Amino acid sequence: MQNSTSLMAKTAWIILALCFGVVFSTTPTIAAKQKININTATSKELQTLPQIGPKTAKAIIKYRAKHPFKKVDELLEVKGIGKKTLKKLKPLVTVGKGTKKKNEKSKKKNNKKATKTKSAQTKKKK
Repeated sequence: MQNSTSLMAKTAWIILALCFGVVFSTTPTIAAKQKININTATSKELQTLPQIGPKTAKAIIKYRAKHPFKKVDELLEVKGIGKKTLKKLKPLVTVGKGTKKKNEKSKKKNNKKATKTKSAQTKKKK
């Protein structure tokens, strides 16, 4: 009787361990489907990446405040990130489609177009 109880307990622990293994092994896969933009990610988001803890996340944020990333390889400029870490990060991160400066340029263009359109409409009314 004791052997069957012990066997059932061991089996229950094995099943429980397997369930946790499945949950934790699929979590990074789910996160990896959408790349993290290193120009806009929060510290918490950066810390979901391999080898990135609170200090390195803070260093990334501090670096990008002065030098927005144009290429993922620029992470090598951040203290705490070496070639091995970069190799792990490359498939998981992006710099996005544009930096803040590009967005500001497109806003200025749109404002100029709107101003031209308004002045053209005003001339037609006169």
